[in-house]
Amino acid sequence: MKKALFLFVVFIFVIVLVLLVNSKKPPSPQNFFGGFGDIKPGSSTRTIIENNLGPPLSSEQIDNGSISKYGSDNKYWTNDVYYKGDVVRLTITKILPPQNTSFSKQVSTIGEKPTTLYGHESNIGILLYVYLGSGVAFLANKEQDIVYEEWKFVPTNIASFLSFPETKGFAVEKTGSGPEL
Repeated sequence: MKKALFLFVVFIFVIVLVLLVNSKKPPSPQNFFGGFGDIKPGSSTRTIIENNLGPPLSSEQIDNGSISKYGSDNKYWTNDVYYKGDVVRLTITKILPPQNTSFSKQVSTIGEKPTTLYGHESNIGILLYVYLGSGVAFLANKEQDIVYEEWKFVPTNIASFLSFPETKGFAVEKTGSGPEL
């Protein structure tokens, strides 16, 4: 009985030792890249993005740079990476259920008041809430507590943000007709 118990303990010890030796070392923090949400505008490069996410579904030249489109949780919408040269300047991520689409939860930890921008969908309550100092914006319906897109960029001022080609059609003041928001 003692011999069987001893062999069993040795067997378990050998298995644990083999697993520890063969286990892969986790990536170092500077090389860790968990996905689209880990892209850092202003420092992530096209090479880093493509090495980690693979080739985009499509790419095209746009004003002042290029855009790479990657798949999202919805086959009809893409998550987009905007480059100036080879450095990421903006990402736009579609926020789809079952992800956290609650506007109030998304902004609960941001310690600044947003700059609200009005665009083509403002007549139905969808506005762009821009947190310039945090480098994040949400295309959202605040009244219905729904986020549709998350924009990440290098923290900036409103004039620079509005110079992005992607903000064409957005303004600090409401224009056009529609319900008061």
